[in-house]
Amino acid sequence: MFLLPCTKGSCGNSVSFSTGCKEGNGAAALVCVRREPLAALSCVVNGMPMVSDLECNPFELAETGDHVHVDADNSVVTVWKDAAPPHPDRAG
Repeated sequence: MFLLPCTKGSCGNSVSFSTGCKEGNGAAALVCVRREPLAALSCVVNGMPMVSDLECNPFELAETGDHVHVDADNSVVTVWKDAAPPHPDRAG
């Protein structure tokens, strides 16, 4: 997951996202505090889920090493601290 306050609004972000995806180093998802059209377009082109304009600031919740799940369809970001998220194949 790539967490940004916002993108710069230049084509450089799109090139960086595309290069990372093509080289196998792309982010699993993009979480932005504020949405920006070129970042959204880059996510669409690269098949990368994007969530923005959340109810709370993701920088106050997520830290390096946390486990994060991004549900872009429902605009939900879930953060697990000090524990792995529940495995989807296990009930409970």
